[in-house]
Amino acid sequence: MNSTATLVVYYHRNNKNSLRILLGSLEKSDIPDRTEVVLCRNRGELYHCFPTLLKKGPLFLLVSLTTLQIWETYDLVQGLRELYGDSFRAIAGGPQASGDPRGTLKLGFDIVVRGEAEKTFENLLRTLLDQDLKLEDVSGIVYRDGDSICDTGPGPRIDLDESCPYSKRYRLNGYIEISRGCPFCCSYCQTPAIFGRKQRHRSLENLFEHLRFLSAKGIDTYRFMTPNALTYGSSDGRTANHAAVEQLLAGTRAIVGSSSRIYFGSFPSEIRPELITPQAVRMLKKYIDNDNLVIGAQSGSQKILDSCHRGHDLEDVRRAVALTHEAGLKSYVDIIFGFPEETIEDAQATISLMKELADLGARIHAHYLLPLPQTKYETVPPRELDPVMIDSIKAMIVRGDLFGQWLSQKKMSQRISDYFRTRHIAL
Repeated sequence: MNSTATLVVYYHRNNKNSLRILLGSLEKSDIPDRTEVVLCRNRGELYHCFPTLLKKGPLFLLVSLTTLQIWETYDLVQGLRELYGDSFRAIAGGPQASGDPRGTLKLGFDIVVRGEAEKTFENLLRTLLDQDLKLEDVSGIVYRDGDSICDTGPGPRIDLDESCPYSKRYRLNGYIEISRGCPFCCSYCQTPAIFGRKQRHRSLENLFEHLRFLSAKGIDTYRFMTPNALTYGSSDGRTANHAAVEQLLAGTRAIVGSSSRIYFGSFPSEIRPELITPQAVRMLKKYIDNDNLVIGAQSGSQKILDSCHRGHDLEDVRRAVALTHEAGLKSYVDIIFGFPEETIEDAQATISLMKELADLGARIHAHYLLPLPQTKYETVPPRELDPVMIDSIKAMIVRGDLFGQWLSQKKMSQRISDYFRTRHIAL
């Protein structure tokens, strides 16, 4: 293949951060000089650019997708296939592709990149651009070879210092990832399957180098991304490392200045409740600009917490919310509805906890359990909510005590569960 190849990136609003990281890390190689990269932010842009780009030479379409995007992605890729057949190669990545690579191939893709994609994607593109290299030598992919499906096994784990959290070349900035991986293995969460159970951290030196670059470019808002904010620098990913966190925040403030905003322990991250202490909250308040902390509670039933391996108890949640509000911060508490093993008594316990936390000043961020690949609940339908719980949820919404996309997630959950049981796209 020649240097006129084009990489079309479907830069969907829900997948921007992973694509920024991927393109940013790719810039350390010679790949961007050998390809034209085109960002398409919607389906219309894709359909508009394809005819022209196909005339230039080989075209590779990159799509990142979550489980919620199965159907819209199928519709997108099949629509392009109907128009252009096999004249392009479609590459998929992201959580859904990583967890269900063979099912993702059925959506119309030729190649799936599994897990941490930075190095795997570079090796894949290099192989596609060089006729002397073979796909079978690229670890971390699943691909079609005629009527066969080939799996090259797991790809390499990434040293976060080698992963760039933004793209200089394409001027794409987003969240700054500081940790990856999680040791807790909650039954509903895909993170350990994709990123491993051992938590890895970006070094302070590497982080500060990126912050100096971003600050010089005039960036004034910094959101740090991590599975558990207070475990930055922790050796086991379970215990807080206040010294490392304070070094990170103090160093960040020194670089970005007092007028810039630092968000830590809030969206897109959270803090486990058992790690919120008076010392931790006092330390955070010295540096952060977010007026809230996101606290993962997930259920008001200790039985459910134990069943899904959360590793904390209800008293940890109560204490975390109380300490957060005593420090003058708001708390947004994550709760998940619809655990399959949940009984009416468990649901009532969750209602009681939500009301109790709301009385303390918390807002409940409500979610509905989504069956995700590589999790305990992949093929298990979520439990329907009983009328009493629905009435309680609606009342809390009216009072402003509860928010979130739980209802739209509920509508999708059964559809997703059916899909994973049959691997059949029902449109």
